[in-house]
Amino acid sequence: MSSQIKIKICGITNEEDYLSAISLGADYVGFVFYKGSPRYVSLERVMEITEHIGPCRGGCSIGGVRGCTAPRCHKRVGVFVNESIERVREIYNRASLDIVQLHGDESVEYIRELGLRCWKVFRIRDMKSFTSIKNYFHGIDGKEDCGLISTYLLDTYLDGNPSLYGGTGKPFDYGLIEMAFENDLFEDKRLIISGGISSENLERVMGGKYEIFGVDVNSSIEQYPGKKDGEKMEKLFHVFNSLRGLAS
Repeated sequence: MSSQIKIKICGITNEEDYLSAISLGADYVGFVFYKGSPRYVSLERVMEITEHIGPCRGGCSIGGVRGCTAPRCHKRVGVFVNESIERVREIYNRASLDIVQLHGDESVEYIRELGLRCWKVFRIRDMKSFTSIKNYFHGIDGKEDCGLISTYLLDTYLDGNPSLYGGTGKPFDYGLIEMAFENDLFEDKRLIISGGISSENLERVMGGKYEIFGVDVNSSIEQYPGKKDGEKMEKLFHVFNSLRGLAS
């Protein structure tokens, strides 16, 4: 387990939750711009939420350094599902995002044309899902992502509901990741695990026989979709920091 594992709090829809997340130590904060999600938030609302908090541009680990006005240094992630390239670019610029998270069926050609730093989400059901990941970037035409994607985010695929893009609250079999690592299916990409992560299973997620860049948490720390529960969030960070401290 690495002491450098990052944590992303996703599904932020209001200023209170945003401030709580970054004050507790979130490395990344996610805003969902997909209208089909119960955690959807508009561009205008995100601009209001973040209006008085400048994003980190200095690479620091704690807020307060020159150029960073946040309580704690963090980066903003915009979550998109099959959105037009023009709209993604607009939101990226106006909301001062740092990363675009593509959660839909976006192609390699789409990513190339978008030309922004991305995290690509893949929904995991079985080992065939990992083969699909490898084939996604290394198809028969040999096209690759031109370095625009540094990170894979793994989420849960729900049988019977293939159109549900994230927010399932259900974990998948983390043993599959260990098998994928053994077969070198991730190559040089960083890995973020999502899907049903909570304070109860965080140790299993972070302590597996694989190397991960971070964890993505959403539904397990909510009162209801779109509203975080302060006590659950504090408990999550207590467990997360304890586990990360054990690896120091």
